[in-house]
Parts: sequence; structure tokens; C-alpha cells
Amino acid sequence: MITESVKSIRARQALYHLLSRLYLAPPDAALIAELRELPGLAEHIEEPVPAPNSRLPTPDSLAIEYERVFGRNVYPYESLYVDRELMLNTAAADRVVELYAACGYAPAPRAAGAPDHMGIELGLMAHLLDLEAAALEADDILEAGRAHELQVSCLRTHLSAWVPVCTRTLRRVAAHPLYLAAAELTDELILSDLPGSRESGVGSREARGEVISLVARHSEHDNDDEVGLNRVVRHLITPDIVGIFLSRADITAVGRGLGLPTPIGERFQMLRVLFETAGQFEAVPALLSALDDLLAGEQAALNDLSGRHPAWEGSSHRWQDRLAAGRALLAEMRMQADTL
Repeated sequence: MITESVKSIRARQALYHLLSRLYLAPPDAALIAELRELPGLAEHIEEPVPAPNSRLPTPDSLAIEYERVFGRNVYPYESLYVDRELMLNTAAADRVVELYAACGYAPAPRAAGAPDHMGIELGLMAHLLDLEAAALEADDILEAGRAHELQVSCLRTHLSAWVPVCTRTLRRVAAHPLYLAAAELTDELILSDLPGSRESGVGSREARGEVISLVARHSEHDNDDEVGLNRVVRHLITPDIVGIFLSRADITAVGRGLGLPTPIGERFQMLRVLFETAGQFEAVPALLSALDDLLAGEQAALNDLSGRHPAWEGSSHRWQDRLAAGRALLAEMRMQADTL
């Protein structure tokens, strides 16, 4: 029985370790070789030399795709999803570092821009699974239990609290099927390991009241339109308020769908300019509708995910409430736009 348990733990450890490496850097030759041995991922890794005139991307294209996805659009740091400063190394990162210390986990220095990178947190799970397996092999049941409890803490308090929303961003942005498959595997691994929980999502409803009051404050200051727009845009790019990480690719796609140019820049600048351009072409209601469609799609996706993983229901409720808050903000803005 213990032997079979250790085999299962080692298999999960290997998956967490592989995903950690996949998110932390472009795949090197060693990782590509490993990926070619894994069903579900192998078919997304092309042969080193493509057939003549083949349009399939080469392995080198993974490095290009990695930079496009994680360097420019999907920033996989917990603090950007659960804190509102939209900065790295905030209080959320400090909490993650405290967990690392409690687990005896020491990631490589400068492995990423901040310690709460998804790849590093997944590496923590691989580390804890390794400790649990080693303890079972040594018949140390107490140590195995401690390692397992730390896994539960990592899953409940950190990974399940934000990664499924991050992987939703990855699914919208990634073009290479390897990263799409990695996003799906990440969700399934984390949420399948998550112990049953019925945590309440009531607390997140504060966000809904906050964004609605934001619109009210904005409407009371008609002579301060620039400040009001800046505040709205800031809210729309804050996942902890509106439930979605609007990437630069998302903003560009929305603009393209409306036939509006969107300059390359930081997310705040891009979305603000998009609102200004929409105003010049009397397309603000259409822009608000397009953004609402994006949030509605995320609501449906998260609802489907929580339906398949009931243990995630508590966190799902919190993100659903944030999305509802974001849609309430957009609806109120549409009403105001229609009266102008």
C-alpha cells in the first residue's frame, strides 16, 4: 500500500516539477526531450528539423512564444492577482516567502522577478511531495503527515487562490498548443489535489460595492473627467477588483474587434488610450459591451471549472463576485454613456 502511495506521490511530484520549469523559462533541450515522452504534451513538441515547406513552428519558436506570452502579457505572480498595488514584491509575496521558510524551501536566487512566481510556487509543491515520499519510504509517518499538511496550506492559501485565473489569461493569450495544454494540466493538477472545502465567498462582495460607488463618485465630478477615467481604467486592470487580468493582448484584441487602433505600451496606457479613441469615434458603448463580453466569458469558464472541481467552489465564488463587480461597473458606465 505504501509503495503504491509513494509511486503516486512521485508521479505528481514530477508533474509539478515539470510545470515549474515550463513556466520559469523557455524549454531547453533537456526539457523538450522530457516533454516528448509525456502523453498529452508530446504531440505539441515538433521534431527538431521540420519537413520541407512545413509551417509548423520549430522548437526555437517556443522561446519566442515564451517571451511573447510571459514577457509581455501573462505575468504569473500571485501579488498581481491578490493585491491591488499592481506591483511585485508586495505583502502577498512576503506571505509566500514565509511559507517557503516554514517548508524549508529555498528556490534559486533570481529564479524569477519575485518569489511569488507561479513556477516557484509549483516548485514548492514538488519539494513537499518529495519530502512526503521520502518520509514514507523511511516509515516516518509523522514527517509524511507534516509534509502533506504543508501541501494543503500551499494549495488552499496560495495556488488555488489565484492560479486558475492566471491560467485563464494564459489560455486567452497563448498561440502555441504546448502552453494551452500546460494551462489545462496546471488547473487539473492543482484543483484535483485541493482538499474538499466550502469556504464562503461573501467577503469578495466588497469589490462590487466599491466599483459601483466609484461610478457614483465619478458622476459627481464632471469637471474632473481625466481623473475619473484614470480611476476607472486602474480598476479595470486590477484583478482583485474586477476578477480578470486584462493583458496587453486582450486590450489589443478588443480594440481590433472595434476597428480602433491601440498603441503598444503598458496596460494602463493602452486601455486609457483605447477609451479616448473610442470617445473620438462615438464607440464608447461598443467598447464597454466588448469588455463586458470578455468578463462574461470568464464567468462562464470559471463556473465550468468549479463545476468540475467542487473543492474550488469557495475561491470560485470570490472570483465570480469580482467579475460581477466588474460587469456592474461596465453596465453603469454604459447607462451614463447612453444619456450623453
